[in-house]
Amino acid sequence: MLGLVSRAHAEYVVANEEAWAELPPSLDLVDAAALPLVALTGWQLIDEAVRPRAGDVVLVTGALGGVGRAAVYATVARGGKVLAGVRRQRKVDAKKLGGVVDTIALDDDGEVDRTPQLDAIANAMPPGPALQRLLRKVKPGGTIGSVTGEPSGPRKWA
Repeated sequence: MLGLVSRAHAEYVVANEEAWAELPPSLDLVDAAALPLVALTGWQLIDEAVRPRAGDVVLVTGALGGVGRAAVYATVARGGKVLAGVRRQRKVDAKKLGGVVDTIALDDDGEVDRTPQLDAIANAMPPGPALQRLLRKVKPGGTIGSVTGEPSGPRKWA
């Protein structure tokens, strides 16, 4: 079992049922111990940095990674519309994520340039040229949150 419970550094813990998840037998405890960190990072990216409102269009870069997937689910839980930013060969996989409205191939310059206006970007991959070009797609007053640091270049991106 794996539980997400505050102040629970103990051998035995009592918590609500929804705080617990059964681990698959094939997952060892070392790998299982990393799951909360990855999931919390993605949720905090959305809840603390991006803070989308219902109906907001949010591009989640690295949407198929652990942090990115958690960010996708957190955005959907808040009522946001997710565009999944992935490599071209992974677009089919990204469309299978629950709540993804569309996908963007971040390694296709034309597709990046055709990206619609965004309310926010939740960045879960190292900043690079695609992210730099996507910054001008964020609407005035929009939000850019990143778990990998600030994009390079001038502080005023638009």
